[in-house]
Amino acid sequence: MAYSDDDKERVLTATDMVALVSEQVPLKRVGRRFVGLCPFHSEGTPSFSVNPEQGLYYCFGCQASGDAISFVMQTLRVDFQEALEHLARRSGIQLIEVSSPSKASKSKRESHLSLLSRAQQWFAKTLADNTVGREAREYLRSRGITQEAIDRFGIGFAPEEADLLQRAIGASAEDFVEVGLGYKDDRGLVRDHFRGRVMFPISDATGRVVAFGGRILPEIQEKSSYPLPKYKNSPETYLYHKRRVLYGLDLARSTIVARNEVVVCEGYTDVVGLWQAGVENAVATCGTALSDEHFERLKNFAKRIVLSFDADSAGQNAAERFYKFEKNFNIQIYVAKVPYGKDPAEVAKDNPELLPKMIEDASPYLMFRLSRLFEGADMTTSEQRAKVADEAISMLIEHPSPLVRSEYLGLIADATKISFSELKGRVERRAKVARRGVPSEDAQTKGRWAVSEGDRAALETLRHLINDPGELSEIVVPQLFRVSEFAELATIVGNCSSVSEAASRLSDVGGDLSDLFYRLIADPPVSEILDVLATFVSREALYELESITQRLKRGDVEGDLLTLSSRIAQARRLVEAIGSGVDVPAHTGELISWLLEVRSSK
Repeated sequence: MAYSDDDKERVLTATDMVALVSEQVPLKRVGRRFVGLCPFHSEGTPSFSVNPEQGLYYCFGCQASGDAISFVMQTLRVDFQEALEHLARRSGIQLIEVSSPSKASKSKRESHLSLLSRAQQWFAKTLADNTVGREAREYLRSRGITQEAIDRFGIGFAPEEADLLQRAIGASAEDFVEVGLGYKDDRGLVRDHFRGRVMFPISDATGRVVAFGGRILPEIQEKSSYPLPKYKNSPETYLYHKRRVLYGLDLARSTIVARNEVVVCEGYTDVVGLWQAGVENAVATCGTALSDEHFERLKNFAKRIVLSFDADSAGQNAAERFYKFEKNFNIQIYVAKVPYGKDPAEVAKDNPELLPKMIEDASPYLMFRLSRLFEGADMTTSEQRAKVADEAISMLIEHPSPLVRSEYLGLIADATKISFSELKGRVERRAKVARRGVPSEDAQTKGRWAVSEGDRAALETLRHLINDPGELSEIVVPQLFRVSEFAELATIVGNCSSVSEAASRLSDVGGDLSDLFYRLIADPPVSEILDVLATFVSREALYELESITQRLKRGDVEGDLLTLSSRIAQARRLVEAIGSGVDVPAHTGELISWLLEVRSSK
């Protein structure tokens, strides 16, 4: 949807810039301006200046600048439209949409958001009821959740009756079902989706309720004639996508930005417990595993991501995903050492003073896994130490960085009492093919994509392009690939600004191409891009040289034979230099240019 320029001006005119900024950082008047600590970078001396007359801000430290809309976009990490709507609601301004279809859509969205807000208010009122909410309040007290936390997080209660909420908030059956508050039973009757549950409202980044999570009361679970799920979330709707939304983000965002750190939990009560213990930068996934979409959002708020659940139990697949997330989103993933058998909510109830220290002492993911391995291992005998060392090496070689692997190898040597040189030899033997740039066994390319050694080099190049497009999209162009599917995939990835966008595009395409994309993205690259690229273009050049040679034998060549012979000699010289390890970056670049010129002339 779109709004007119007049709307933008009305919103900016109505917004008190000083009041808006003061919601994030304290300001002090200095002459005609106001100054304070910058909300966009850490500093000890105030360098952030607000001009109330012009409605603008500027930081002399980090050069951040803009108006009220850009300020909201940066602090709330929302787009222009969301920022404009947020400020309009704040100032009581009714925005006018440019197109009538969008206006109808906007009206429906606002109506549904209002419906969800009324539901949250009704749940909160029901929890506070002396009679109806008594058991729910007792349950919350037993979990150590205070009234202050109940108020901050808007916690409520949904009674057992099946048809109370719809009447209470005055919703039509169609709207009630569409926003995920109800469903139709076998008889066509509309029933409440949540019954007998403590309710946790789930909001978007601007604080508007888009869904709910409910925890069944133990008393209701016990008397039920059939098992009830302990936790139940709203179904996905056009307002709520669980792979994108993070519980508590709206409340924690300013602290997250200020600390450049976000703590990620598994449950709503974990977030509440951490907040009560003084950890105010915690969020939770909404009943789903951490996804690209989650990290796409989190990277805009903080670079340090602390997982406050037992990530080690997730195993090898999780490790591969986390390393991929770190690389794709330029973040660092740490793991807090939660006591065995407990979650953060239980620690918050029994030993709240432990939580801040637990977060502060969080370890990098690989360190966390190795520490868990060493702590629980019996290394009395040489055989036992060798077994532990092998397990540690298996964890180590999953990490894509050779520098990180080398650093941690010393820790493994110290823990197992096995010499560094012996361990290094084991690692090198297991990673030998990876360092050459062409894996001999690639589980990602079996089946439909079982390929030759030459095509395997092309696939490894594609893997690098998919996992880290950046400057590679300027170098690894579709024309380099002989296999049409590879070239098509390179085209799609090169035209996308992010991995998630490429995934969305490939999901629409489907078929073998989509399958290839997801197979390649399942693992981060296991070898250096220069090794892979040099191997790939050398083999492609040799293919073209063989093709030219055959055409010469058949007399099927046009143009100056002397020039052609010179070009053949140039390519052979470049391939030989790359194979000998002589100035590989420069010669690889020259060979790419040669290859593109040859293929463009076909």
